[in-house]
Amino acid sequence: MDVCFTGTREGMTLGQMGAVRELLDQARPDRVHHGCAEGADREFHAMTVAGTRDLYPCNVEQYEWARANCAAGDVIHPIEAPLVRNRQMVDKSTLIIAAPRTRVEEQRSGTWATVRYARRVKRDRLHVVLAVIGPDHHSRTYLDLSKAKRAVATAASEAK
Repeated sequence: MDVCFTGTREGMTLGQMGAVRELLDQARPDRVHHGCAEGADREFHAMTVAGTRDLYPCNVEQYEWARANCAAGDVIHPIEAPLVRNRQMVDKSTLIIAAPRTRVEEQRSGTWATVRYARRVKRDRLHVVLAVIGPDHHSRTYLDLSKAKRAVATAASEAK
């Protein structure tokens, strides 16, 4: 199973970190796809297994960070515009985890733009799970966390 992560540059709350870890533990992804921005992307990177990560920088600073923090087996993709990069990550994933700064959807937010795109993709692909984990660590908007965990477990067992 491939997992995409998107989150705020301000970093995750402790509750979001715990919920993301739970989903990762249950999903046991083969590959994880994430950006390289400061904040939540880099926190997510630290939670994942070396050698299973696809990193998607959107500027030179992020590319250099990726080079300094990747391991054998990790893949650094070419620099792309943020919205292009986010769509690439979603398109390759079965589970999309979002950790936005706010519980309420915002315009001009890369995390929420990725959620909106994932929502459209989910309509066309039956086995895509979208988990939006709000700052209070509860998945509110599209899927509650317990349903996300069950959906991840089902998708993981079907993939075997």
